[in-house]
Amino acid sequence: SHLGQSSGNQQKKEPRALRSAEPLAPMANLVSRMVQKRQPRTDKYTGSRKQADEFVEGLHMKLFIGIVILLNALQVVYESNVGAECTYENNQDACDQETGFLKSLNYGYLSIYAFEMFLRIYAHRCECLTNRWDIFDAIIIMAGLAAELRW
Repeated sequence: SHLGQSSGNQQKKEPRALRSAEPLAPMANLVSRMVQKRQPRTDKYTGSRKQADEFVEGLHMKLFIGIVILLNALQVVYESNVGAECTYENNQDACDQETGFLKSLNYGYLSIYAFEMFLRIYAHRCECLTNRWDIFDAIIIMAGLAAELRW
């Protein structure tokens, strides 16, 4: 009889909560790797460079920048709609938004990104030239400045 025997071949059933989170596992792993990609180099730097490194590589700053990037992406979608209304429907309110409020928000986002880049350059110096993400960020910031200043 199988009732009294425990089979080593039987698989334990995972709780329902764990099974429903399985599709999110790759995203959680990606976020975990991004956050842990570059840890503060507290043993390498001293003084204000150490403080800048701990700040810019810390979890709070990464979360803050992630939220700013998300908000910026949402604004780009909204700004596209406003730009279409201004250009194709000759909606003066949309044109005013495009040159007023939205332009100010763009300057705010660029200021945040530039400040983060400044801290990275200050803390990491020449290492920024070898990190692909830092180079990518610098190109995006320069392109954003060029677009806003109409170079």
